[in-house]
This record gives sequence, C-alpha cells and structure tokens, in this order.
Amino acid sequence: MKGLSALIVSLILLAYTSCKSKNHSTFNTPADIAKNNLDSDFTVVTPPLWTQELYTFPIDFAKQLPYEGYADVRFSPFWGNSKNDEFWAYEIFWWITNKPTINEETLAQTLQDYYTGLARKDRGRPFKPSDAETLAKAKVTKVTTDAADIATYNASAHIFDGNISFAPLDLNFKIHEISCDNGTATVIIIEISPKEYSNEAWQTLDNIKSRFKCNH
Repeated sequence: MKGLSALIVSLILLAYTSCKSKNHSTFNTPADIAKNNLDSDFTVVTPPLWTQELYTFPIDFAKQLPYEGYADVRFSPFWGNSKNDEFWAYEIFWWITNKPTINEETLAQTLQDYYTGLARKDRGRPFKPSDAETLAKAKVTKVTTDAADIATYNASAHIFDGNISFAPLDLNFKIHEISCDNGTATVIIIEISPKEYSNEAWQTLDNIKSRFKCNH
C-alpha cells in the first residue's frame, strides 16, 4: 500500500511539473505576453472575419523604433485582395509604456523605419528588391484633434509592398495619440489604407477607432 501511495504522489508531482513547464513556455512568447496584457488594458471591436496579430517591442524588422510595450494589429479579411476596396486596410494599436517624443517628425521617421524594415524582411522568396526600392518615404501632418485624442495626424507614405504585389505602393494614414492608464501609457492608433479618405474603407477603419476603449 505504501508503495502504491508513493507511486501516486510521484505521478501527481510529475503531472504538476509538466503542466507548470508547459504553461511557463506557452506564456513567454511575445504574442502571448501581448495577449495577456491586452485582455486588461484596452478593448478593440472589429467587424466579423477581421484577423488579429500580436507582438511586443522591439519589432524584429524595425528594432530602432523608440517604443516599449506591445501591439495589437487588426486586418481586413480583404487585406490581400488587390481588387477590393479594403486591400491593405488594417489598423494598428500600439500600447506604449515609455515616454517617446510624438510629433510630425518622429511619426514620419517611425513610418519610414517600419515600412522600410517590413519591405526588407526576409520571407524566403527568391526575389529580393534593392535597398533603393524598399526605402520608404513618409509625410505626417497634424490635423484637427479628434475627440478623445491628445493629437491627431494624417499621413502618407510611399513604400514597397513585399507581401502581396511586390511593387511600389502609396498608403494613407490616420494617426491618433491617446492617453490611457491614468496617463502612464500612450496608445498610438494607426489606420491604414491605400485608398483616398473619401473611400468607404475609411468608414470601417474610423468605426473601429471610434469603438476603442481604455480599460483603466
């Protein structure tokens, strides 16, 4: 009987250790760290079929960005369909815990670094564009501040699309700076589409932004 009891205790300890190790590794990936924070920090509501990507800073293809925190990115289901108005339509939510300078100049540099790095990211394809082709250029202009924003900007960028078309692409942006967590965190929301602001794709992006909520 003592031998059986010892065996049962050993099996329980083994199961506990295995479970603990599994959980430890599962919740230490950048995406899971972001997900654990996201559940409590803010709320984003998107239309059906929109997909989600999570990551933490620094970003692997743009390590020079001066941000600490994590990102929640939402993609239209038609993001990869060049014949749809929501081609390349997506929205970025950056939860930033440090205090970087945010203005027209720094945001333009952010867009340039981000999209240059994204275009140069190695995806294992035989075609590799030149550095000159992949160098993004961006312009950011401060506009009338939206409700709930600290500051609001419009922007444009000339980039190289290394994901779908493998060709130059012009993007438009709406950028929102929002204070959360009693001023200890900043959220940068970036709405993105190659379409002009009058296109219906922007109504969808604007609606997502308008439903954003800090949870504390």
